[in-house]
Parts: sequence; structure tokens; C-alpha cells
Amino acid sequence: MFGILPNQSLFSFVLLQVFERQCMTCDMSQQVINSLLHCLHIHGQHDNITPKLLTTLVQAYSVLRPCHEEITRVMLQVPGVTADNLKVSE
Repeated sequence: MFGILPNQSLFSFVLLQVFERQCMTCDMSQQVINSLLHCLHIHGQHDNITPKLLTTLVQAYSVLRPCHEEITRVMLQVPGVTADNLKVSE
């Protein structure tokens, strides 16, 4: 599990490529967000990785949200996240 996101810009690049080629389904977008949330849950206590995970999560949400509103429901399951919080990030 080490090196989950060794290069967040690579992750962002791949995510954008898949999204722009319209290969990303709703289920896939939900899985991306779920995976990032899982990584944050498991590795969020490490000061050096938390900012990278949060940045990647926000980037993924920003890219996927306009076409896949379903990921909003995934984000709303996180304790402390409200619809107003998500509107601010859009």
C-alpha cells in the first residue's frame, strides 16, 4: 500500500485523460472517490500524505462532479460534510 499516490500530478493526468475520452462511468467515478476517501481514512494520520490526498480528492471531485452528480451522495456520507461545503468547492 506504500506509494498510493507517488505522484499526484500523474493521477490527475490519468483521471483527466479517462474523463475526457468519456470512458468514465458513474460507477467508476464513485469508485475513484470511494478509493480516495478510503486512502484518507487509512493514511490520513500521516502528516506528509494528508495534504496530497486532500488535494487529489478535491481535484477528482472537481473534475467528475459536473458530469457525475452521484459522487455528491458519496461525499455527503463523510461525517461533517454538508451540501453547502460541496457547493463552495464547485
